Amino acid sequence: MTTISQHHSHLQTQLSSDIPGLSTLLSLFFGFSLLGFGSPVQASSSPTITLVIDDIGYNLRNGLRAVNLPGAISYAVLPHTPYSQRLAKAAHQKGKTVMLHAPMTNVHQWEPGPGTLSPSMDRETFDQALKKALADIPFVQGVNNHMGSELTQDSVRMQWLMEEVSKRRLFFIDSRTTAKSVAAKTARANGVPNMSRDVFLDHIRTPSAVNEAFDTLVRQAQLNGHATAIGHPHNVTLNMLENRIPELQAQGIRLVSVPEQLVAMGQIYKDVQPASATPEITIPNRSPAFWRSEIQQLTRFKETDATHPKITRKEVIIRKKSPNLQRLNRTEERAVPNRENTPHLRDAGRDMLHQPIHHPDWLTPKDKQNWAAAHD
Repeated sequence: MTTISQHHSHLQTQLSSDIPGLSTLLSLFFGFSLLGFGSPVQASSSPTITLVIDDIGYNLRNGLRAVNLPGAISYAVLPHTPYSQRLAKAAHQKGKTVMLHAPMTNVHQWEPGPGTLSPSMDRETFDQALKKALADIPFVQGVNNHMGSELTQDSVRMQWLMEEVSKRRLFFIDSRTTAKSVAAKTARANGVPNMSRDVFLDHIRTPSAVNEAFDTLVRQAQLNGHATAIGHPHNVTLNMLENRIPELQAQGIRLVSVPEQLVAMGQIYKDVQPASATPEITIPNRSPAFWRSEIQQLTRFKETDATHPKITRKEVIIRKKSPNLQRLNRTEERAVPNRENTPHLRDAGRDMLHQPIHHPDWLTPKDKQNWAAAHD
């Protein structure tokens, strides 16, 4: 796990080796920062943009496409999803920042997905759910909220969240799904390096809307020196980013990762060494019945738009024994205008067979026969 402190140490070593005699000056500067005297600074005079892609984990094809975007982009991965670990590892291998996209309850009563944190949880249940979610995402460096317009108003549970984030020396980004959020305030009170979202790139999923949102992002960066944007792995968003990220250099704007921007802002943990020990996570033994249940659940893809209430919520079920994968019900027919945002069913079904959770060796001999018959 890479922490903000480790990132700061690496940056100091790299700069010291490039410019002779700079080591002492950097030591003094970072020393003041660690004592709490560091003031927010920009790494350079050029405007910077931090870009986070949320909702990674359900769609393998678009997830890999997002990971391959150029530049220092960060990826917020949903826990307990079919491709969470595979996509987190792919992002890490490309030197990108990996985050936990923690599902939280919202005022619209939409279903955030597995591992949801809610105001009804007591401390023990809350901590257990959060630790399991963090354990599910390899190479995690930070956390941001998925939905959460209800929970991020709960100062008590935001305090519980920040205490665990601080123990692990992670950062936090407030997705700002409500103006009443106390998440960033609570993070600052606990000394957690944090940022807040400035622009949603795909609040409205049309080519003109996402391009206009990107223009807004560029203007805010030029005006304020920095801006933070959140997007999602929708085709329309990825098309726009693939075309427009290369334009940033010509505009004199740098794309920076979350840890790099936090260091530039002087937001680092005051103690260089992490906490004495990361709380041990005990993973319970899982029976064959558990894995059979998982296989049934993960042959179902759900997609709910977290940012735009007018988008129709839909559920598409993959039929194991239907090779032509025809339309299943009227709900799916109503969702046809948004079909581009739904994983390709044939590819999704094939890709799921390569996941360890679906391997026949997890099953009993009888279940292996059923599995083979269903996938011939």
